[in-house]
Amino acid sequence: MKDDPVLNRSQQSHLIAPVSRKEVVKAFQGINDNKAPGCDDFNAYFFKQTWGQLGEEIIDLVLHFFSTSKLCKVINCTTLTLIPKVAQPSKVSEFRPIFCCTLLYKIISKVLTNRMQYVMEVLMDKNQSVFVPDRLINDNII
Repeated sequence: MKDDPVLNRSQQSHLIAPVSRKEVVKAFQGINDNKAPGCDDFNAYFFKQTWGQLGEEIIDLVLHFFSTSKLCKVINCTTLTLIPKVAQPSKVSEFRPIFCCTLLYKIISKVLTNRMQYVMEVLMDKNQSVFVPDRLINDNII
């Protein structure tokens, strides 16, 4: 463990800093409009069109989660949908699982992902290209 990568104080502070309203908005805007809707049947496009009416409440709900670590069960609802990969699927392996999460859950995940991207290059070995932007899988061919 001595040789494993260690985050410096600035990187650690970045990860544990309180989440800002700006971060929540950035995460929200980074979600594709056509991503699968969650249990609430609304996709990001709906929320982007109603941001003027719902935006502040969405931001407040996400910030509430990050300050209290409490997440309402309705927000944590995920539906698993199996999409067939072939015309006549007969095995489970012939389906692609799609997890449909609520938009609030997606925003929370995106905030965490955005923060982790800041330190991912330090934490990931050079051979783990899939987790680091601008690295390709063929960078690992030996």
